[in-house]
Amino acid sequence: TTVAIGFFEKGSDFTAFRTAAFDAHIPVGFCSDENIAKEFNTKMPSVLLLKQFDDKRSVLEDELFLKQHESITKFIGRNSIQMVVDYDDDVLEKLRGDHSFDDIFYFFSDKDEGADDASRRELVTDVAKEFKATAGWVYISRDNAAAANADLHKQFGLVFENDEEQAAKLPAIFHEGVPQLEDFDVQQYPKEGALEGDDV
Repeated sequence: TTVAIGFFEKGSDFTAFRTAAFDAHIPVGFCSDENIAKEFNTKMPSVLLLKQFDDKRSVLEDELFLKQHESITKFIGRNSIQMVVDYDDDVLEKLRGDHSFDDIFYFFSDKDEGADDASRRELVTDVAKEFKATAGWVYISRDNAAAANADLHKQFGLVFENDEEQAAKLPAIFHEGVPQLEDFDVQQYPKEGALEGDDV
């Protein structure tokens, strides 16, 4: 669950926040008490997102952006999902809808003996924290048989004749730049040993 709280002085125009928050279909609160804002470790004006994942909170304090519906919508949308998310169509729509961020796709195989799922996810999450202001990470199992997932594999050329070919090319990271889908860089990593943070 994500909750948005707008801290605005009495009489100020917070129409952009109110509209963006309601459009996001998340619980919304308003506050004009500066002392309460301080208790939440923010200031007036600002928008605070409280959430149950990652760093538990995100704050938008740029006064220019606070007057722009589009900027607040992007802020809420980007920060309402985890830094590293399992792939589905809804997640991809949110990420690609914000053309101010790069999208990073991390493909792996469940058959990879180099790392278990927990350690692999921890590695990717640690790296994502360093780039959370500029990129969103999508975590994708190559062995997931979901149709939408399979389509994404084809899009990035991850169609293999056999397990040996797959093992030679995964895990792989695809960087999708801003804003065109075609502008992505591809980096593939060797299978010998576990991936290190610097490699990612």
